[in-house]
Amino acid sequence: MPPGSGSLEEEQQQQQQQQVMGGDTDRRTGEPTSGGADPPETQGHEPSRVSVSAKDRAAQMIVTDDTEAAEAECGAGNSDDKTTTAGATKVTSHKGYRTARATHAVQSGAYYFEVTLKHLGKTGHARVGWCTREAELHAPVGADAHGFCIRDINGAVVHAARRKHYARKQIKDGDVVGCYINVPAGDGEPAGAAAADDGANGAKELVKLGGAMYFKSAEVGGQSANEKTAPGGTPKGDLLVAFSVNGVACSDEVAFQTPYTGKLYYPAVSLYTSNAQVEGATLAVNFGPEFRHPPTADAFPACCPAPQPASALVQVQEKM
Repeated sequence: MPPGSGSLEEEQQQQQQQQVMGGDTDRRTGEPTSGGADPPETQGHEPSRVSVSAKDRAAQMIVTDDTEAAEAECGAGNSDDKTTTAGATKVTSHKGYRTARATHAVQSGAYYFEVTLKHLGKTGHARVGWCTREAELHAPVGADAHGFCIRDINGAVVHAARRKHYARKQIKDGDVVGCYINVPAGDGEPAGAAAADDGANGAKELVKLGGAMYFKSAEVGGQSANEKTAPGGTPKGDLLVAFSVNGVACSDEVAFQTPYTGKLYYPAVSLYTSNAQVEGATLAVNFGPEFRHPPTADAFPACCPAPQPASALVQVQEKM
């Protein structure tokens, strides 16, 4: 039988197949042709690669791809492997402290990413580190008990609105800050964590940060008494957070060592400028696997297990 002269029943079958596939079919073979709609599961979702989220951020945090610049700085991208710096992102913001989280979180294990301070300006400041989904995006990382960060001013580290000295020098434009976390394997959310997350853990105190007022967490050190153990009362291990600057450890000790509460921790960055500064403050985030300053043994204290690049993170469905 000549091509295209099939029976009416065959024509109807081909039309039904076309409707199911969402695209055109070849009348001669019945096979679907290219040009159909994208699969529903790929529409309106975060990208599968690790990057600063275009959704999980304050509106003032402008996120753009920075892969080409990162590959040039790392000396990568010269091979056929185009995923060497697939997680490179540039973030710009202005007028007040704002935060953006990454698309992927750490469930367990040691991970690392790096941030380059591109331009802060006369009034600009930056904080980089890790936070949970509960951290406030219209405040800097570390303003509450849900985040840990290092800031450019004096290289201090901040958690639960409390800062302490850590780095040996001021962090400035051009510096590369390495962010490390080690999350112990847990067995679920500990008792009392939900109460702490929704702000029911006591009164809040107002603190002034960058000319604006924010609520300070009432927990001491970010941990309430009932968060320090798992539901059965068994210690779950400690969360470790450390930072490096230009490949050198900021201290012989970790920045934070605290009982793990079972939460997922996202890479997070915060930027600030005053209203008087016209241009925004800008930083570049690189999730790896190629880095300007890889996480060598000199970059973090000896107690820190060797990390994986944050680009190796796998998306998990977080319980809300």
